[in-house]
This record gives sequence, structure tokens and C-alpha cells, in this order.
Amino acid sequence: RAAPAFLRGNAGVHQGKLDVVQRRGARQQVERLEDEADVAVPDAGEFGSETTTSRVSARRLRRMRGAVAAGHPVTAEVAADVLRRGGNAVDACVAAGFASWVTESPLTGPGGGGFMLVHTPRVTRLLDFFVTVPSGGRPAPEEITVTFSGGQHQDFRVGKGTCAVPGTTAGLEEVHRTYGRLPWRDVVAPAVEVARGGVDVNDGQAFLHEILDLVLHETPVAGLGVGSRFVWEDLAGTLERIAERGATDFYSGELAKRISA
Repeated sequence: RAAPAFLRGNAGVHQGKLDVVQRRGARQQVERLEDEADVAVPDAGEFGSETTTSRVSARRLRRMRGAVAAGHPVTAEVAADVLRRGGNAVDACVAAGFASWVTESPLTGPGGGGFMLVHTPRVTRLLDFFVTVPSGGRPAPEEITVTFSGGQHQDFRVGKGTCAVPGTTAGLEEVHRTYGRLPWRDVVAPAVEVARGGVDVNDGQAFLHEILDLVLHETPVAGLGVGSRFVWEDLAGTLERIAERGATDFYSGELAKRISA
């Protein structure tokens, strides 16, 4: 899901599924496209709406402050709004990363891990905040088989024995501290609003809920189909604590006690 080469000024990539690219440093390449064919780009609407595709001229692309690609329209809109409020690509990635805990919960969340590639005019850095294997004995995992579209099968191991030490919360905090521009609370707040305001399940989410039912059956999104609306008050509270107290609370504070209880 790489951004077009002519837009790669500053880029941030969160967990391999979110690209936020700022236009700075790409003027020459965009100018070369002025007289070329129009470009098809996605248009993210309001929260909960589907993504549509429209034709945009290279001349308009030249005026764009950046571009966002994400796995859900709400995730993308959160990142785009951060850019509109003066945040940089890292701010947008971090805000969208937290929002994806709500909108793309089968794929990510507080218990996940990831990587972020940050490119600036002065440095290119890969941050590794993937999960780590916990010490001590663990119960044996439960083996399940998930059937995807087209009849393809994949075996998964689930249960307490498969839980690793999460890295996402610490990683997002570290990359924001190092490269972010907006206040920490401002980049976490949109995810709180999404979790508390609710999200309408779209086709992509419903598909994941169906094929991953054996994994998700004890979660708040279990069985939710297209058009269902879910509000995640518990997750909103978790995000608020992270916004107020930082990642420390997640690993050694009250949140950590609740997780390990």
C-alpha cells in the first residue's frame, strides 16, 4: 500500500497498513505530472461512511498538503484531520493508529505490536515495537482453522498461551515524543471520540467478524454485521488514561493491574 512515488516527501507507516505522506520535498516530481492524465484517488467521507474513488488532476495534487491510506475510512479521516490541524505525518500516523484500535479491532489494538518507518529530510528510521515473548510458563494454545474466501484455510493458535507482551502503546508514544508536533493528548483524543461515539460496521469489518468468529467470539465485536453500530466505552476509558498518563500506565500502572488481574 505504498504511496505514489511523487508524493513521498515525508512518510510514516504504522503496522504496515497505514501510510501518511506529506507533500514537502516532492514539488518537482508533481510539477512533471501537471500535463499528464488525471489520477484516481480515494475520498474519505465523514465518520462511518464508505470510501469512494474520484478523479483528481495532477494540478490539484500539487496543492495537497498530504495523502493518507488506511484500512478503514474513519482511520483515514482521523489522520487527515490531524494534518489539517497542523500536525505532521507522525502525528497523523499515531492518531490513526489509536483510532484503528476501534475501527480495525480484529487486526490491531492495545495488545498488539508493530513497526513504523519515519522518513524526514535528515533521517530515515525504522522503529521496532513488535510484541515480545513473555518469560515463565504458559498454558498450551488452542488450535483453530479459519476459512477465508475462495475456500483457503489457515491454522491459528489462540488463547492465553499465545498472548505476548504488547509493544504498540510504547511504540506510538516513543515515535510521537521523538518526531511528533502536536500535544500527546491531541493525537489520542480522536480515538476516544470514535470509541465513545460509535462506528457503523462496514463490509470489510463484517467480513473479518465472520471469518474470525472463533477468535472474536468473546469480544464486543463478535457477530456484528453490516450496519450494526458499536460503542466501546471500556476502550474509550483505556485511551483516556493513556492520553492523560502515557504508556507507563499501560505497562506498570492501573491499566497494567487490570490487564494482569
